[in-house]
Amino acid sequence: MSAIWGGEGVFDLRQERVMAEPTYRTRPTAAPLWAVQSLVFIASMGTGVVTNGIFFIAREGFGFSTTQNFALGTVLGLTYIAGAFGVGPVLRRVAARSSAVSSRSVLVGLSAVMGGAAILPQLAVRLAADPAGAAWSVWVAVALYSLCSGAFWPIVESYLGGGRSGQRLRRAVGQFNIIWAVAVLGSLWAMGPALERYPYGVLMVFGFVQVAGTLLLWPMG
Repeated sequence: MSAIWGGEGVFDLRQERVMAEPTYRTRPTAAPLWAVQSLVFIASMGTGVVTNGIFFIAREGFGFSTTQNFALGTVLGLTYIAGAFGVGPVLRRVAARSSAVSSRSVLVGLSAVMGGAAILPQLAVRLAADPAGAAWSVWVAVALYSLCSGAFWPIVESYLGGGRSGQRLRRAVGQFNIIWAVAVLGSLWAMGPALERYPYGVLMVFGFVQVAGTLLLWPMG
């Protein structure tokens, strides 16, 4: 996950705009910490399944070889980097053209795509005569999910740091680090029993969880 203050600065969209220039200003008011950390927990579960568990799912459900999994990991890493580095410039361009862009609307859109990407392999398997014929869906799902995840986390982390400083910020960051680590571990533990029988179904479940997490964006403002 990215640091709260990255090279593009803190995303300041509480005023429904992206800052025109990189800035390190904090938000005037802090989003409710319980909502931010709850979103972190839910989103981290999906991230854990895709970034760590996808290789087991690809092997068990689609018969991926070690070489194919290595290539899948390369795609995952490159798309995540592209999303993390590209989110700032893209949002600034979009915000310059429309005052309707907000951090919340962007996160809703990203969550919807991430959830849809996680559900895609299950749908592809249902439509294919043979699961091996749906292997393409894993590549598409990983590329879409990882790209959006790279863009997702810097915005979430701006909610975490915005409006907080000193001891409040240190406490929030400490909680954040514990919560996402526990969520990733929990997601891997939860998918273990179902992996052998329902490998692609595991992704679908966490896809729905990802979409459901958007409800937490409303109290965040």
